[in-house]
Amino acid sequence: MRSWNNSVHFYQRRGVKCGRRHQRVTRLDLPALKLMGPISPYIGNLSFLRVLSLQNNSFIQELPQEIGRLHRLEELTLDRNFIVGEIPSSISGCSKLKHFYIGHKLLVGEIHAALSHLSNLKELGLSNSTLRGSIPPFLGNLSSLEIIFLPLNRLSGVIPETLGQLKNLITFGVAMNKMSGIVPSSLFNLSNIRKLDIGENNFHSSLPSQLGVNMPYLELFYVSQNQLSGPFTLSISNASNLIALRVDGNKFSGKISSSRKLEKLRRLNIGENLLGSQGANDLNFLCSLTSATSLEIVVINDNSFGGILPECISNLSTAMTFLYMEGNNIVGRIPAGFGNLINLEGLAVGENQLSGSIPSVIGRLQKLKYFAVNINSISGSIPTSLGKFKDVDQVASK
Repeated sequence: MRSWNNSVHFYQRRGVKCGRRHQRVTRLDLPALKLMGPISPYIGNLSFLRVLSLQNNSFIQELPQEIGRLHRLEELTLDRNFIVGEIPSSISGCSKLKHFYIGHKLLVGEIHAALSHLSNLKELGLSNSTLRGSIPPFLGNLSSLEIIFLPLNRLSGVIPETLGQLKNLITFGVAMNKMSGIVPSSLFNLSNIRKLDIGENNFHSSLPSQLGVNMPYLELFYVSQNQLSGPFTLSISNASNLIALRVDGNKFSGKISSSRKLEKLRRLNIGENLLGSQGANDLNFLCSLTSATSLEIVVINDNSFGGILPECISNLSTAMTFLYMEGNNIVGRIPAGFGNLINLEGLAVGENQLSGSIPSVIGRLQKLKYFAVNINSISGSIPTSLGKFKDVDQVASK
């Protein structure tokens, strides 16, 4: 902040931008500068201000009510500070606001009704705080909304049906709250959604059979650690842009269909469900994952998958870092094809019904840090190749 002195005109100071005609301040971009103290109420005098970006500093106390005098304000970014109190009611005066981000543990109260006046709002981020109450239905009337990001709060109640009206919505995140009820089907019909994260709540319902068809641009889909049940939707494979899929910690059942269209998939976690039938062909879906050339993580632990580990595992992406399959009913031998997954850091096939010996090619996995084959019927000697591991933290083979 050395440029902020009387020898330099304010429109030449770092982080300050002014309009050409009136030389009035239009932008304050001051992120991550270790600034501290309260935000001055005199901020309300910057009547030409369009952007106020103060994230990742150490500002304290409440956001001044004078913020509502900034009638031209379009972007207000205050997250990762230590601002306390409620969202000021005067925020309704910022009628041109498009981007509003505030949070970081100390924000309290409910999502203020004053936000209902922000008809131009595109992005709403109120994360990592102690907001309580429910998501207000009026958000569904803010037709310009593209992002609703409310994770890590204490929100309760249901997801309002009115959110299904937000045809421009791209991101919806309410993970790690205390919400419950049935996820409205209208939310799964929003065709522009890219990221949907409702994990770690208490939602209970099933997924619509046409999920992947209705949400063709889906990139991230997280519904983990809820009470969702029913068959795992077959149409998810139609979401060909999917990069990350997490449905772990629910009560989904049935078989997993082919995922050959998911060529962009990097992370798959379907663990801790009721999937599989203990049948011979339960794991055939793994062969369809060979088309995902950037696949890094596969987690299918604690289900009811039966059958043998298919040889196609050797054709999975060499980018694989974690492969967790423990707690199923998998039989047969450990395939030598695991040795082709040269970037594996974690390999867990414990608590199954595997037999035979540990293939010596496992020793090729020089990045392996965790290897579990415990609680099986493995026999024979431990291959000497395992002694070549340099960074292994744990081997479970009891």
